[in-house]
Amino acid sequence: MDKERFKGLCLEILPLIDGIMEAVKRNGYEGMSSLVMDNDGYFSFNLHENNCSMKRGGEGLTKIHFEYNEEIQMQERKNEDE
Repeated sequence: MDKERFKGLCLEILPLIDGIMEAVKRNGYEGMSSLVMDNDGYFSFNLHENNCSMKRGGEGLTKIHFEYNEEIQMQERKNEDE
């Protein structure tokens, strides 16, 4: 790909990227997000701070993943020999 063709591609996709960024903000998400794509239809969109993702694999199915984390404080038992 030459420089002018790449520049044209960037000009074409910039409004789409801006739209995705606005949608993320409009839905209240903050922090880093990423989008990875391949020519075979694969993509992975991730909201890193929230452990959420949407992915489409080679089989063509789009799936949403939501990972739940909860920090639980534990009180350690005292050793009875002390």
